[in-house]
Amino acid sequence: MSRDIDNLVYIAAFRYALGRSTYIVSAIAKALLEANLSDDDKRFIIKEINDTNGKLGMDMDEKIWLEVKATFERDLSRRIRYGL
Repeated sequence: MSRDIDNLVYIAAFRYALGRSTYIVSAIAKALLEANLSDDDKRFIIKEINDTNGKLGMDMDEKIWLEVKATFERDLSRRIRYGL
């Protein structure tokens, strides 16, 4: 698959899993963190997590999504700081 299609599949899987209370949350979060997502995709995921107004699923799911968000925020901040 091309990178654009790969990223589309990652975003679709993320949107499916966001707010659900199921094992899929940890599997999708892990895949997102390992994927070579664009900065725009990372910004989109951060925005979507923020827009849930705290409805991220069970406590364990919320923790996972907040870790994804924090990781992407750090990555984007590092890119800006170091001009990457």
